[in-house]
Amino acid sequence: MAIVEMSRISIAVLKSDRRKLMNLLSALGVTDISNLTKEEMENQFQGLLDKADYGREITDCDSDLKELKSAIDLLAKYAGRKHNLFTLKREYAREEYEKIFKQLPQKRELFESITAQNARRAALKNQKSSIQAQLQSLAMWKVLPFELEAEGTKTMLFTFGTLDFRTDLAQLKSRLDGITSANLFASVNQDDHYQYCYLVYPKDYARECDLCLKEAGWNRAAFANLTGTVPENMEKYKKKLQDIEEEQQKIEAYFKECAKNLDEYEFLYDAILSERTLREADARAAYTNRTAFLTGWTPTQSAQTVKAVIERNLDAAVEITQPSEEEEYPILLQNPQVVQPFEVITEMYSLPSARSRLDPNKVLAVFYFILFGMMVSDAGYGLLVMLFCGLFVWKFKPEGQMGKMMRLIGLGGLSTFLWGALFGSWFGDVIPVLSNYTFDMPRWFSPMEDPMKLLIVSFIVGALHIMAGMGMKAYMLIRSGHVWDAVFDIGSWYLVFIGIGLYAAGMALGGLTGQIGLYTALAGVVLLLFTQGRHEKNIFKKAFRGISSLYNIVSYFSDILSYSRLLAMGLSTSVVASVVNTLGLLGGRGVGGMILFAAVFLVGHIFNMSINLLGAYVHTSRLQYVEFFGKFYEGGGAAFRPLKLNGKYTKIQEPEIK
Repeated sequence: MAIVEMSRISIAVLKSDRRKLMNLLSALGVTDISNLTKEEMENQFQGLLDKADYGREITDCDSDLKELKSAIDLLAKYAGRKHNLFTLKREYAREEYEKIFKQLPQKRELFESITAQNARRAALKNQKSSIQAQLQSLAMWKVLPFELEAEGTKTMLFTFGTLDFRTDLAQLKSRLDGITSANLFASVNQDDHYQYCYLVYPKDYARECDLCLKEAGWNRAAFANLTGTVPENMEKYKKKLQDIEEEQQKIEAYFKECAKNLDEYEFLYDAILSERTLREADARAAYTNRTAFLTGWTPTQSAQTVKAVIERNLDAAVEITQPSEEEEYPILLQNPQVVQPFEVITEMYSLPSARSRLDPNKVLAVFYFILFGMMVSDAGYGLLVMLFCGLFVWKFKPEGQMGKMMRLIGLGGLSTFLWGALFGSWFGDVIPVLSNYTFDMPRWFSPMEDPMKLLIVSFIVGALHIMAGMGMKAYMLIRSGHVWDAVFDIGSWYLVFIGIGLYAAGMALGGLTGQIGLYTALAGVVLLLFTQGRHEKNIFKKAFRGISSLYNIVSYFSDILSYSRLLAMGLSTSVVASVVNTLGLLGGRGVGGMILFAAVFLVGHIFNMSINLLGAYVHTSRLQYVEFFGKFYEGGGAAFRPLKLNGKYTKIQEPEIK
């Protein structure tokens, strides 16, 4: 339906023109280059071609990109710039990319310098922390009366250390005096955890004094490699801190200066990224000593244009061929603009296979739109979602999956608004609540007051959805020439479902409708009994297959029951919204009560809207994947990924190719 027809393109060119060819293809942006395997080269070209190893070049690009990305992230903080998914890309001509890439050897020194300076800054930070910790430790020993490296004299020993802050120093002093009166014990400082003390004692009593200190919980202090008094060392450290801070300031100034050229670094990043893309394309090709050969896929409508451009600009041989019926090729979807956002649902599941040649997105879009809105079904929520997504797309112009997703949610908001208006739900029942139930919005019916009607509507929508999936299967059968299979395998069930629907309508409305429905359903059953075993040769197997096929009705009705989630999700939105409005009015209708109402209204409805939007997205996708796709869909297709230079920060303006 909307899968673009592909043609295989094979190109042989002089090896010296390889890069010019890649530039042409990337500028055209419509050729997906295949990766030639050794088996293909052996089978198709009898070993005349060989692969070239571009692993080192690609690795070098990756290394440069990683280093440059770190530099850009660092400089962005100094430039006051934030990079995110919504940042608009600057546009440059391709010639500028090629010009700056030629300057890469000189430019590399710039971001390598930034990386080195950043590493130096980290080292200085660690060094500063270490010095500050040392200063803090030394500060507790400022009045220590001897040098840090001093161990004593010929007859006396020096030691200093810490004791628990609860230790009784007077008692410890008394015990030391009991060992020898020729000692000097004193405290020089104290904090919340320790007492900082020193002891001078005779060498002859070293063993007894050391044992006494140990019993008291003595922890000897040590400052490795430090000499001189504590104040002298503190001055040295303070000087080192000053030097470090000056160097840090120089580095900060260097970064601020470099940040002025952030655009250039981003431009360089995308130039290297483009080079990496071209190197990957080179690696997919195959080579002889003098020629390069590549093969790939291009849309059939563009194939002759690509061929003409290459032959006009290069000495090259180009061949266009059509794929065989069973050959797989990359999948490119082509749908109307209103359908394109729904492609993201199919892409998350799996692209259609080339063999099926069936894109389900047009039918999927209709039912996804309906089901999403039924699940949220609040006009106020729908308006907010539409406004938010519309402003987001207008301001940030998101591309790719993000762009599709935002447009999908925006269309879901439109459906939510329409269903909400049908059900008379505007932020739940806020209008009748605020008007003291003197005014209400017009509605088709209220799901909270008539849930059975909503359940019936859900089942009708579900049956139509499933029948649409069966119709897609019938379309595939007819297109492949199996018309009678479509009539017997799908048409018979259509008669059964239509008949059951008419019979149910007849029971509710009366008249001949029910009788017509009964006969229609019976006709479908008879067709199933006599046709489902048509491929069997044995008459008993034919009968068994016909009878057993009726069991599938259980599976179909089980699928339809799955659509009861439309009732559950729709009611949950309404009930929670109603509860929020009721809670908001608990403060009364005065000024204070209205302030409370506004706060509860804002928080409650934002929560309710967010959780139900997420639920609607998940459950609607589930109904597509299981109940709809399960009837016909053949996935497994590979996405069409043309050779194109896509920058992270910038966009290439391709020149007009003649």
